[in-house]
Amino acid sequence: MHPVIRRYRKNDEVEVLQLSQKYASWDFTQLKLTSKASISSEPDFFLVAELNQKIVGFVYGHESKERSRRSP
Repeated sequence: MHPVIRRYRKNDEVEVLQLSQKYASWDFTQLKLTSKASISSEPDFFLVAELNQKIVGFVYGHESKERSRRSP
C-alpha cells in the first residue's frame, strides 16, 4: 500500500509536530509558526503523506518572490 499525498489540514498539526520533533534537525516550534503562515498564504506548498489514517511524512515550502541570480 502506498501513502496518499494531500494538502495539510488543521487537524494534522499534532502528528506533523510529533514527526518534526522526532526526525527534523530544526526547532519544531518554529515549524508551527511557519506552517500557519504557509497554510494561510500558500496552502498548495504544505503537503502530508498519509498511510492507514496516520501521517507518515510532510513537506512544506514557499514560492520565492526574488528573481534567480543565475542566467535564464
